[in-house]
Amino acid sequence: MILHQYNENWIIEDDLNLDLVQDINSLIDENLDDLPNFREGLSPAGENIDQYWLTNIKTSFNFKNVKFKSLEKKYKNEILNRLKKSNLLNQEYLKILDLTQGNCWSVIGGQSSYHRVHSHSSSTPATISTVLYLKIPDTNNESILENNIFLIMNSSLENKFYSNSQRIIHVNPYVGKLLIFPSYIIHGTYPQTKGIRQTFNMEYHYSNKFENIIYNYE
Repeated sequence: MILHQYNENWIIEDDLNLDLVQDINSLIDENLDDLPNFREGLSPAGENIDQYWLTNIKTSFNFKNVKFKSLEKKYKNEILNRLKKSNLLNQEYLKILDLTQGNCWSVIGGQSSYHRVHSHSSSTPATISTVLYLKIPDTNNESILENNIFLIMNSSLENKFYSNSQRIIHVNPYVGKLLIFPSYIIHGTYPQTKGIRQTFNMEYHYSNKFENIIYNYE
């Protein structure tokens, strides 16, 4: 596990168990016809890209599927374990730490597709975003920027950037790569050169007890 930190901001980068990754991938592939597909006004851009929703708070859609419920429980435990392992949270929070599922979606993008620079518009630091990579082009290469996701570490709730220069990290995705970060962190991707890239995205909220959550910062 890699922990990126810059002032009060953080990003957890890790690998997820490939059996769970495959189960999530199969669930989405098998149920695409039953999932709402829309991306208007959202970050996905380009002709060869679709955004499928498993949970959408705004439209009150919730994919009622027993397998999805079971996989979400396993996935949440993986997120919780990494939050605990990171030592980001004060010990008093770890004793009662829990997460509530928010929006959940999957983006499938082909050649020339990308994500505009965006955040997930959280109004509280007690909301986190997770990104899991399900499919990656065979031609993926870390040295080619088009294959990477970039995250702007000097983002904040109040300001898009709180200094004159942007502090950016690049992460090279591969199947099973997992990212966890506060939902206000600005991020995006470059237009990809070829192949299919698919992500599984889940938002979580700390329980109401954590609205004023305190992190351990270096």
